[in-house]
Amino acid sequence: MNTFLLIDITLIGKDCPIPPLANDSRPSWVFPLYDEKSYKVTPLLIALQDAIASESISHLMQIWNSPRPQLHASIIHSDFSLAQLGIHLQQFTYIVTNGGKMFTFRFADCAVLSCLPDLLTSEQWQAMTKPVARWAIHGRDGKLRDLPLTDSAVEASEIPLVIEEEQYNSLKDALFPDRLIYQLRRIRPAQMEHHDQNELYVLVMEAYSMWRDSGQTDQLLLMDFLLGAIDTEGRILRMIGMNQILATSSVEAIRMQLKNAISRNSFAA
Repeated sequence: MNTFLLIDITLIGKDCPIPPLANDSRPSWVFPLYDEKSYKVTPLLIALQDAIASESISHLMQIWNSPRPQLHASIIHSDFSLAQLGIHLQQFTYIVTNGGKMFTFRFADCAVLSCLPDLLTSEQWQAMTKPVARWAIHGRDGKLRDLPLTDSAVEASEIPLVIEEEQYNSLKDALFPDRLIYQLRRIRPAQMEHHDQNELYVLVMEAYSMWRDSGQTDQLLLMDFLLGAIDTEGRILRMIGMNQILATSSVEAIRMQLKNAISRNSFAA
């Protein structure tokens, strides 16, 4: 049985060096899943035993531990070789909807992986995981947990996977809080860096659910609300009358009342 690491390099820290990926300099223990023109964002499949044998463990640990929680890293056990498993996983880097949409499937992100056993049909999940004996992913709490695998008797779907529009929309909804956190990091990188990432996710989820349930759709207002929730350590979410403020029809009126609420609740805990 071989052990592999699947790494989403778009999630690792900017200062964390990745192995050279050009054909003439790439280590034998690395398999990029994307083609050469997309190496800057490619997921990497790494043969753990081979990396250790090549005395690259310190480099590997840098990648493994950056950042935390390690949503960029999962562990796969398989009888396949590095090349065999890499070629298999390459078949899932793109999927299509039954409406004809094609999109990149960034399944190396543990946030995506955690949704797939419930979101995909048993046949689709079997197609993706057939050569996998065990697949352990990181949770937002930093702990590893095993993904449930489909019974081997289930017949695998044809590849490429064709998913229903409802499945596609469900995946988008499940990952929307992560997209919001990504935007928040772009707006205030230093502030977001100092937040516990699991606590940040819980806070963003709570604020987003409250905003969504109010029926609001203005994305700029949503960002104002999220930033206010973070700046007040969640206090505005528990403020009496906040639901009524969000239910106001005028975006400008909401923004004015929200500004006042943030001002009243921005104090040291």
